[in-house]
Order: sequence, then C-alpha cells, then structure tokens
Amino acid sequence: MTRLVVIFTMSVLTFLKASVFQDSSSVSLDSSGKNTRFLLPDSVTQVTVPAGKFAFADSVILYDPGAPGRETGDEPDKKYQKPENALGLPDMQSDSGFVSLGRGGTIILKFSDNCIIDKPGPDLSIFMKAEKSESAKVWVSRKGRFYQFAGIVDSKNTLIDLEGKVSDGIYQFVKIRDASENSPDTSGALGIDIDAVCALNSMIIKTIPGDSLFSPFGSTIKDTTCTGLREVVGLIKSHTFIRVIIQSFSDSRGTDEFKLMLTQQQAAALRDYFVDDREVTNAVFEIMGMGKQSPVASGDSDYARQKNRRIKILIYPEK
Repeated sequence: MTRLVVIFTMSVLTFLKASVFQDSSSVSLDSSGKNTRFLLPDSVTQVTVPAGKFAFADSVILYDPGAPGRETGDEPDKKYQKPENALGLPDMQSDSGFVSLGRGGTIILKFSDNCIIDKPGPDLSIFMKAEKSESAKVWVSRKGRFYQFAGIVDSKNTLIDLEGKVSDGIYQFVKIRDASENSPDTSGALGIDIDAVCALNSMIIKTIPGDSLFSPFGSTIKDTTCTGLREVVGLIKSHTFIRVIIQSFSDSRGTDEFKLMLTQQQAAALRDYFVDDREVTNAVFEIMGMGKQSPVASGDSDYARQKNRRIKILIYPEK
C-alpha cells in the first residue's frame, strides 16, 4: 500500500493526535513535534496544507445517494447516508467517519470560510475509503451555479490539479459523483466513501461587521477588542509567511466617490493596525476600498445598510 501524507499546522494537533484511521492508516508527529502527518494507504505524495483546519469543506449543499431515482438498489444502507461525515477534518472510524455515495450518487459540498485557489501543484484532495474498483468524478464551481469538470479520483489518485482544466481560479463548491463500475457491496457501503474534502491551495475568508470596527462615516478603528479582529491577528501570526488582502465595503448612502475614499481609508487603517500596533512582520498587505460594490443585502433599510457595511479579509497562507 502506498501512502498520502498531509501536513497540518499546530492548530489541529490536539484533534489529530487522537485520530486513528481504517486500512492500517495512522497519524504521527514529525521530529520537530510541530506538524501532524496523515498516513493514508493511497499515495506516496507529500502535500502541505498551510490553511490547516480552514482548508476543509464545511457545509453540505446536496446529497443524492445512488443513481437518479429511488429504490433502484444503488443506494447505500441508511447508516452510511450521513453527508455531514464528509465535512471538516478527516476522521474515518469504523462505519462512522464517512458517507457513501452509492452507485452513481452525488454530493455537493461548500467551503464557507475559505475557498480553493488554482496554484502550481495539486489543489484539491479527496479523502476516501476507496476500493480498487471505485472512482468518482469531481467538478468545482465559483458560486454553485455552473460547474467545471476538474478530474477523476480513485484509490490510486486522490489529488486534483486544476491547472488547465478550469477557468475562474477561485472556487467554493465541489461536486463529487460516484463513477464506480461494478462497485462491490462492502456491508452496504455502496459506491465511493467520502471522508473529507481538502483545499490544498486555499484562501481563508474572514468577514467582520463594519460597525464592529468603524462608525458608518468614520475611518478610525473604535474597538480593537473585536472578536473577529483578534481571530484574524492570531491567524496571521500563526503562519511563517502570508499574503493578506483587506477589503472594506460601505452602505449605499453618500456619493460613490466619497464611499470609495472612505472604504480605502478604513482598509488602510486596518493595515496600519496590523503592522504598527500588532507588529505583524510576516505578511504582505494589499488594501482595497470597495465603496458600494457587491452589496450582500438589497434595499435601503437600516438592516440592509448594516449588513453591507463590512470588512472582508482574504488570507493566502504560503507556509
């Protein structure tokens, strides 16, 4: 058996130390004690996951076990129809840590607090308990409406490189469809069994309500104890090197020119806070005043204005 080794950051050590996988898989620490490795029986490739726990899919959009239509004999047993088992960190335990797709079945997962980005090398890993005859087709989508074919995974290849296959470059949705032929009946777990889906190349997305940091027409940070801000500082400092894009969005009041200037000043104030007050030296910052662009709530109510005033911080872990 070959092995897939995945290195994680220190933030997931506690969880992973207690994890034990099927098929002679295990978890171990490297000599420094700082990284955790997954030892899985399907590849000798060693890949790094700079984003750690943020790199994994965290919500289920659709789960349709078995070929289209019900009671066709292609569905797995009910105990294997738990799509939430495909979320978060790999945790495959006997009969409990995975979801079976059934023959021809489909699952769509979303990365809510991060997204997959296309960079050199493998971009996506499907953790699965795969028999030799089982495989799955994989698609990705930016917004969950149009899906682009990304490749096929099986027991010998669980990694997908998006280069040359897709066009957008940033994706938050993954669709996986069982493509097994004559899939064996392993105690009712028909079709391919998905344990976790990991963005090897990942951009972490953190959104902070604008009112937590600024007055509606101000550009001076009013509260540096904001929970979201503290989380971002900790996340940035937990990596050796990181690229950070700060985007500030406004509500619809005022002229376009004024709101562009205001949001640019707010983004700059946050950058200065990270660099000057928190002494962040391991990051390259880019600031973007977005003005009234890309509202997340329609209308001109107080609620809509409050939702649209927001800070989005895009974090690209490199090491």
